[in-house]
Amino acid sequence: FIGLWSWEKKALQRWKEIEISSEVISQDVSFKGLSFRNSVVRFSLFKFSLIFLLISILGPRSGGEMTETLSEGVEIMIALDLSKSMLAEDIQPNRLYAAKAAVRNILKKLDGDKVGLVAFSARAYTQMPLSNDYASALNYLETLKTSSVPVQGTSISNAIQECVKGFDSESSANKLLLIFTDGEDHEEEIEAALQEAKTKQIKVSCIAIGSENGAPIPNYGSQEKYKKDKTGKTVITKVNSALLNSIASEGGGVFSQVKSSAPSEAREIIDYIKDQEKTETGSFQFVNLTPRFPIPLSLSILCLILSILIKEKENTWF
Repeated sequence: FIGLWSWEKKALQRWKEIEISSEVISQDVSFKGLSFRNSVVRFSLFKFSLIFLLISILGPRSGGEMTETLSEGVEIMIALDLSKSMLAEDIQPNRLYAAKAAVRNILKKLDGDKVGLVAFSARAYTQMPLSNDYASALNYLETLKTSSVPVQGTSISNAIQECVKGFDSESSANKLLLIFTDGEDHEEEIEAALQEAKTKQIKVSCIAIGSENGAPIPNYGSQEKYKKDKTGKTVITKVNSALLNSIASEGGGVFSQVKSSAPSEAREIIDYIKDQEKTETGSFQFVNLTPRFPIPLSLSILCLILSILIKEKENTWF
């Protein structure tokens, strides 16, 4: 607005072929009484009219009451491996994309189950606690990438421990832990983590991402195309199916392997979840909320009318 005002003033000076002189402008019959203040007020009212209109469109509501809705389901914590090896391209376009596609397909099939999301590499981090909000889970999932975790590596034991903390200890619902990883674990504390999960009656399942043939790890942002070891040889990462199978067997869950980004890859896990005994799970939400959009809509109309009534020249009204 200030830029436009300045441009208009300069254009006027060029048209009148005068130097900067407010007195000459004020004496001109066409511009006499022109008010910068009125222009600012008119501009501001018009902008406030748009703001209140947008608020009205958003549909604000208030009041209501908190009620608990009951449904049947299980509690599921999903742990997703974000280590660099998940960028390997033995699955197209890469392992991480395929893993996220499988998780996405699982989330879309859930009904009444509570789900939480944990990202891990050398350490594990809770991205979303247990909730029935599948839309938020999908949003969190889409934001995850290998750079989302500060320390690289792979610690399945840390992922298990973080997920165990995420379950509701007071709930009687069946508790399922799904680990999506290529199995390149660099820790040796899995036994203790599995024992803790067993104690709390949590079933641990593993979904292997990758192939036995393996693939090099892309080294984005570096001159070297692929990651190399200290001797200069290209590092080949292979899925550790044996380790993941043993973890699932000892954890009382199932082992599955993802070899593509197709929706059918998640079918085995979806069927496994559906076969679990369901228990009542509750969630709280506000109901009977009163729409409040008329208030900002009225303010929008008022500001618009005032902006029309106010003239850029001084007048008897304003």
